[in-house]
Amino acid sequence: KQIEASLRQREAMLAATMYAAEQFLKSSDWRLSMEHVLEYLGKAFHASHAYLFEHSVGADELEYSTLKYEWTAPGQVNDFDRPHYQVPNPISMDEGSTDHDLRQGRIFSGNLSTFPPAERDRLFHLGVKAMMEVPLFVDGKWWGTLGVDDFENEREWSNAEVDALKILVGILSSAIQRQDAETAVRESERIYRQAIEAAGAVPYYRNYK
Repeated sequence: KQIEASLRQREAMLAATMYAAEQFLKSSDWRLSMEHVLEYLGKAFHASHAYLFEHSVGADELEYSTLKYEWTAPGQVNDFDRPHYQVPNPISMDEGSTDHDLRQGRIFSGNLSTFPPAERDRLFHLGVKAMMEVPLFVDGKWWGTLGVDDFENEREWSNAEVDALKILVGILSSAIQRQDAETAVRESERIYRQAIEAAGAVPYYRNYK
């Protein structure tokens, strides 16, 4: 029975990653698919929340993390309604913090019994009993974080769940980089056209072969 349950879980995780890949590939804008992907992910993980944080640099030149997308399980409080998440939060540089591990490219995974002391009180007051977060890197830079949590049970995350979230982060990172590259090409073409029109010139192509 344990083997069968493990196989069913791996199949569910595989289905979640395949669904995410399909959604991101068929859309030119990954943001349009994000809420659907998080819903599928949250249900597959039997989580309370599935979410995506995105980073930005403030006027004070400090790095901040903002909750951008979230799926909330029925009966759970939407984190967008919590004051803690309604404003960008500065990213912690303290060793032992969740942010420190994520910045180093490490997965943060645990529950109330295993959360590091630096984070235990904060997560307890938020109601988190178990959480797993994977850093999302784009062009070598820590861009944001994809995660799931459980407000009902203090649980251990399986290897299948960890692997699935890592794969999903890789798929999302590729989708973001692809969209950024396409946007850069379009902007370059726009500037080129403006320069040609301003100069009153006519571009042409010559083949010297």
